[in-house]
Amino acid sequence: MINFVLSLFGGPLPKLFRKPLSEEQAFFFPTVVATLVICLAWAAVATFQPVPEYYRSAALLCDLATVIYLALVYLVFYDRLQKVRYINWILPVLNAFIFSINLVFEFPYAHIFFLIILSMIIFANAILFGRWPTYLFAIICFITDSVLTQQSVSSIEAGFFIDFLPIPVFTIVIVETIRLLLSRYNAQVHRLQVLNMVAKSVSSSLEIKQVITLLNSTIQNALDADTYYVGLMDSEGKALHLELLYDDGEFYPASDLPLQNTLAGWVIHNRKSLFSGNLPQDMPDIGVRRFVVGQPRASLSWMGTPLSSGDHILGLVAVAAYKYDAFNKADLELLENVAQQASLAIDNAYHHAEVEKRSLLDSLTLAFNHSAFIQKLDDSIAESDMTGLPLSVIMLDIDHFKSYNDRYGHLVGDKVLTRLTEVIHQHIRETDYVGRWGGEEFSIALVGADVRQAYQIAQRIQKSLSEIEFISREGASIPAPTVSQGIATYPCDADGTYTLIDEADQRLYVAKNRGRDEIEPHVEEQEESIKPV
Repeated sequence: MINFVLSLFGGPLPKLFRKPLSEEQAFFFPTVVATLVICLAWAAVATFQPVPEYYRSAALLCDLATVIYLALVYLVFYDRLQKVRYINWILPVLNAFIFSINLVFEFPYAHIFFLIILSMIIFANAILFGRWPTYLFAIICFITDSVLTQQSVSSIEAGFFIDFLPIPVFTIVIVETIRLLLSRYNAQVHRLQVLNMVAKSVSSSLEIKQVITLLNSTIQNALDADTYYVGLMDSEGKALHLELLYDDGEFYPASDLPLQNTLAGWVIHNRKSLFSGNLPQDMPDIGVRRFVVGQPRASLSWMGTPLSSGDHILGLVAVAAYKYDAFNKADLELLENVAQQASLAIDNAYHHAEVEKRSLLDSLTLAFNHSAFIQKLDDSIAESDMTGLPLSVIMLDIDHFKSYNDRYGHLVGDKVLTRLTEVIHQHIRETDYVGRWGGEEFSIALVGADVRQAYQIAQRIQKSLSEIEFISREGASIPAPTVSQGIATYPCDADGTYTLIDEADQRLYVAKNRGRDEIEPHVEEQEESIKPV
């Protein structure tokens, strides 16, 4: 628009004026144009006043200087001036000098023009330069106006209120209103920036720990909270496992938070956010008891919102403070939006973890597949080297499984495989694991177990399997299959992953050749061959 205005004067525009307005210049462009128009109106009024020619020329010259100053400073050189040190204080002082000097020339309605221009400049200064530079501008204008009109601030004449009060009143009202609006605007921009950052970050997060870390940094940067925690529902849905707990400058280890009659439980049970600026007063109405986590100190403000995906509650994120009314509804809205983004990321992480887990498992028996078992065994051997504890592997094979499968059908064969896996899991610890090596052959890793302990487990598996009764499709009883097992122990039998598996496999074939339904080595018969680890 400035280019259009300048083009009205005819001729090609100088390169300086063809420069597009910056975003900040475009923001205050209407105010500057309006001020220019009023200055021109002021000049028009001065042109027709019955005053000496030199007086009129001086007034017009001052008014023209004001117009040129506005156009050059705010529409042409503003971006360059921003690089000058203390420019936010220099420009308000120059503004006050330029506009006050026009009061020297007394014309009808001159003071009205001055007050209109002054109010617009105060408005622009409050936005561009902030609170205190604008007050400095107003003070200079106030003093100049007082001196030029030769009135005392202590005057009680009616003229004082007409001439002087508009300046401080306009200044206080405009500056404080602009400051409040800018504060709210900046807060909203900050919230949008936080949400944008969260959205970008969680879109690439496929691990729950990454999401928890993101929530930690987001809450610290966006909310003035003394305490905050992030909890995920346990497998039984009876408690929250606090993955993150921060209180009064200190992080606490993971712990469980009960849901019954607690603030967290209320949020989970009602599936909606809870906000309180006065917990001692609100808790009886909510119907919950106080449950302190972290520091032994009661919070006075609290807000929490569920982490949910569809109808499924994943957990909770909550913040608290040790003062009343520490948060407002905008803070709660920000927390809800962040929780919504985090919920999507956590749900995606759960699905990703489930897919990854499934990719490591045999689809029928849910035992580890061949490659996954090898990888875990590599890790277990490395751990064995560090701890000095033994590691035993049992290679297990179902005897005559092909003929068994052909005789009773593949469905029964599949049932045998799955039931065998269940039996194995019944006799091993959580640190141990099972792999389906191929077909009817399984591998069992026993962390920290020597050959005697592995032999005892192999016996229990053998015995439990013999006691299982299988039923055919016709309802007839099917005899339980037998298994042959070979045991090898690290480091006394092998020096690595593949040699350990190979040794156990060789012993499996020895057990088969001995008549099947056997365990090799037969510890009870070969006690002297067992080397202590």
